[in-house]
Amino acid sequence: MSPNPYLPLSKTLSAFAFLLMLPGSVPAGAGTETEKPKASPVTFSEQIVRILQENCQTCHHPGGIAPFPLGGAGRTLVGQQLGVFVSKKIQSIDVATKKVIVSDTLTPMGNLYPTLEWNISNTVTLFRNLRLVALFDAKRDFLVQNFTAYFRETQLVRSGLRIDTTALSAYERLRRFGNQTLGQPAFVTVTGKTETVSNVIDAYLEPGDFVRLRELSATYTLPQSIVSGLRGAVQGASVTVAFQNVKLWTNYSGPDPEVNSQSNPFSRQDFLTLPNPKKTVLRVNLTF
Repeated sequence: MSPNPYLPLSKTLSAFAFLLMLPGSVPAGAGTETEKPKASPVTFSEQIVRILQENCQTCHHPGGIAPFPLGGAGRTLVGQQLGVFVSKKIQSIDVATKKVIVSDTLTPMGNLYPTLEWNISNTVTLFRNLRLVALFDAKRDFLVQNFTAYFRETQLVRSGLRIDTTALSAYERLRRFGNQTLGQPAFVTVTGKTETVSNVIDAYLEPGDFVRLRELSATYTLPQSIVSGLRGAVQGASVTVAFQNVKLWTNYSGPDPEVNSQSNPFSRQDFLTLPNPKKTVLRVNLTF
């Protein structure tokens, strides 16, 4: 029987096929595609928000010529707290010439969210039977957009501060309304462009810092000598009088810096709001 002349070739092919099955045995560039560099992901905070700010929000803002706003006084800016308040910040006010110079671009004005919050509660017991409880809380370092004042003074024009020319100083009127001389721009940017009160809202971004006496209560526990006279059915009794939202200390000009008229988590706007209601609670506890 003559030897098979193709046997050495078949063994060689089998060995090569086995090598191809081993990890890392495929030569570089053999049967593979060249890997393309991965593009960085597109994010709203890095790319999209800049496009909106540069091309859209100049018209799409509250009071602007566009039909709906894209971003209110609170914006998303790189390096700033979420919802940071912005305005074309006033650089100088010349009362003599009635010229108000503002920045060319929207400038961060202050925080939407407080950077400091604290509360203190204390309980004092007097004469064994009378217990007094007080709760104070506070928030610091945040702004509130007083849109009620903005709307009444610059849009509807029904505020006495706007109608009565003697209610505010000349400096404050320029800060709030700009130059009202007919034919003159209300505000002028550093580079000489005209600007309106829609983007210059320094006067309506107010510090919302406050300290509040949130609750004050007094509880009187009836002495056992009185309780025992209730025919033995009652083992203990107490009467509590509680007051909520007792006192507010703040420099904010609106009714309450803690009330927000917007459901948007990145907005703190006071628009025709009411303060937190004061409440009085009477409670009687009986133990049987």
